[in-house]
Amino acid sequence: MPELAALDACLPQTQCQRCGYLDCEQYARALLDNKVALNRCPPGGEASIRMLAEQLNRPLLPLAPELMALPPQQPVTIIEAECIGCTLCLQVCPVDAIIGAPKKMHSVLRNWCTGCALCLPACPVDCIHGRAQTLQTGTNRRWPEFSEHQVARSRQRYRARSKRLRQHLLQRRQQHQPINTRQLRNNIQAAVARVKARRSAQSVEQLR
Repeated sequence: MPELAALDACLPQTQCQRCGYLDCEQYARALLDNKVALNRCPPGGEASIRMLAEQLNRPLLPLAPELMALPPQQPVTIIEAECIGCTLCLQVCPVDAIIGAPKKMHSVLRNWCTGCALCLPACPVDCIHGRAQTLQTGTNRRWPEFSEHQVARSRQRYRARSKRLRQHLLQRRQQHQPINTRQLRNNIQAAVARVKARRSAQSVEQLR
């Protein structure tokens, strides 16, 4: 049987959850336990399927049909002038590729973004958009769009973030500090209302 690390190395570490699992390593673990098919990694594509088939001694399969229809993954950018600083994108980015603070403008660190697109549905004002990606040249024979360094860095950043979040949650539990979700929701709704009002005013101005 292959090692978990060997299967994880067959995946490009975008942590996009398109396979149906929380992260690449959990998908690899499910593969090791023979609980899932090996054709559920869209960013890995044929290269990942081929490597997984070799590791697991299973037949090759085409990418799962329902995953073929998904839009391609692209690194994202934030329209900073429209950002309300809600921090929701910060909370879902698996590799800490977004920087910002509450009620402050956010930005994407383009070299760290894996294109997982988890931040797109999280943004309440739709100010995050995909951008064209320049393919790497000669740096990764498996996935041309990711260099070997990017894959290793994404794995390391995801694990570091997961560890930090576990420690933060444990600390809150020990200190009995529940998160005030109602206040957070109210703040976000107010910020969204302000953005909508500004966009509406801009539309009226353009029609004049």
